[in-house]
Amino acid sequence: MTIPNPNTEPAEINAGDMVQWKKTLSDFPASAWTLSYVLVKPGTQITFDSVPDGDDHQIILDSFLTADYTAGTYQYQAYVTDIPGLKRHTVGRGTIKIKTDLTAQTDGYDFNLAQEREHVEQVIEALQATIAKKATRDQLSTLVGGEKIEKLRPGQVLMWLTRYKEWLASIEQREALAAGEGFDDNIHIRFI
Repeated sequence: MTIPNPNTEPAEINAGDMVQWKKTLSDFPASAWTLSYVLVKPGTQITFDSVPDGDDHQIILDSFLTADYTAGTYQYQAYVTDIPGLKRHTVGRGTIKIKTDLTAQTDGYDFNLAQEREHVEQVIEALQATIAKKATRDQLSTLVGGEKIEKLRPGQVLMWLTRYKEWLASIEQREALAAGEGFDDNIHIRFI
């Protein structure tokens, strides 16, 4: 069986699958530079490095590594570091979605909760990108409270960001309970 080896980062990764790709960076050959990636989403960071393949950079994520990846949409930054580690250059940015490994789920897996989490995380990312003035056209057209984000006033964007972060926290608590983990039994009071 041949495993595909595209020349660009994948848009999606299935947790538990082997993933690989190759990057050719003529200004930063693998003989003198290491290509590294950092993927981040709220509360989670994933890092990995390439291995040399001639002057190309080969990225290989084995199944045992990706099996531990938490599902969600991640922002990534690709950067190269010279072999002595004195210089660093960013060579790419983008988004990678990691999908849940359904083979690792039990009968109690809540697909609706997973979809709810995905929606909430996407809205949070769109709101944060709007605040940072880096939102894409798709992010600006995301509906929040029945309105497109691009039509919201700055105070409304912050208000919705707070609400969606609270929603995400409640999803995380429900996931922890479903997984049989403890829960926060503190009473939280919020004054408005």
